[in-house]
Amino acid sequence: IRRVLEDPNFVGVPLQALLSRVRAAGLREVRRPLTNAGTGRAYSTIFARYDQQALRVTVWSVMPLGVAQSIEHGRSLGNVPSIKALARWKDAVGIADSPFAIREQIRRAGTPAKDMFQGAREYIEAAMPGYIKELSEKLRQRWSAK
Repeated sequence: IRRVLEDPNFVGVPLQALLSRVRAAGLREVRRPLTNAGTGRAYSTIFARYDQQALRVTVWSVMPLGVAQSIEHGRSLGNVPSIKALARWKDAVGIADSPFAIREQIRRAGTPAKDMFQGAREYIEAAMPGYIKELSEKLRQRWSAK
């Protein structure tokens, strides 16, 4: 029993597969709300990794914090970006409207929250019991094969 339990591959290989699946699911779920017009470039700024020693999956963005927060939480009425920032954004995503018209629309209506990180966290938290059950089944199978 000791030899099996001390084998780093006995638990390590299935655990690595589990963390890899969680990493992929987290990345997919964060990127999901970013596929529509206006946030497509943000999609390519999202990354994920896992740390097997710490049993942790991290998903992050290299977007400037203000931009990421604006996408995550939306903008409230009247909370408008600068004309220069809107001009850069509209050119980057191919929107024909003038930055002044976009700014006025945001001033009147705000922008919707995408909840990309919060949504991914909730998805993973809900999926973890199933992932853990799969891991325990793989370990049981590995134990039976020894």
